[in-house]
Amino acid sequence: MRGANETWRGQDEVLGRPVLVHLLAPRDPHTAQVLRLARDAALATDSRFLRVLDVVDTEVGTDPYLVYEYSAGQTLEKVLQAGPLTGVETAWILREVADALIGLHAQGHYHRHLSPATLLITASGNVKMLGFGVNEAAQPSDDRLDGQSSDVQALGKVLYASLTGRWPDGERFGLRAAPSVDGRPVLSLIHI
Repeated sequence: MRGANETWRGQDEVLGRPVLVHLLAPRDPHTAQVLRLARDAALATDSRFLRVLDVVDTEVGTDPYLVYEYSAGQTLEKVLQAGPLTGVETAWILREVADALIGLHAQGHYHRHLSPATLLITASGNVKMLGFGVNEAAQPSDDRLDGQSSDVQALGKVLYASLTGRWPDGERFGLRAAPSVDGRPVLSLIHI
């Protein structure tokens, strides 16, 4: 019996495709919420979301698990380790994310944990969003913001990080903290 969640890459032998299998700790107090949120996340059918393919709560002799589509690539977090992106690259990524969020928001659902760690850039340059729904159980969101406001603010932070190579809320995602004046991040055209 496991005590922590694990993620494995696997092969769907029926459909012949690579998948990610996220094994859940049955005794974790968040497991029931993760399963519920994963079912909600399965509603996000836009190709820019890493889709939830299966949610298994109980199966004889098996702990609960989730199956996601697999897409090769690098997170924006890793991409930004090499430095800021160009304006064109940034615009492409943000447009893709914003377009996908519009459909999600229209269904009354929100990502709430958008960051460089939850954006995957595929080898072909496409954008995939990770962690919709499931991250919410493990990382509580800012309750002061509604889901749409939370996602819009996160888009602004990703925009800032992509253009400057810094994170506006202090050191995170392997990025240095943004310079600030009176506690507010400053967008600088000259990298310090």
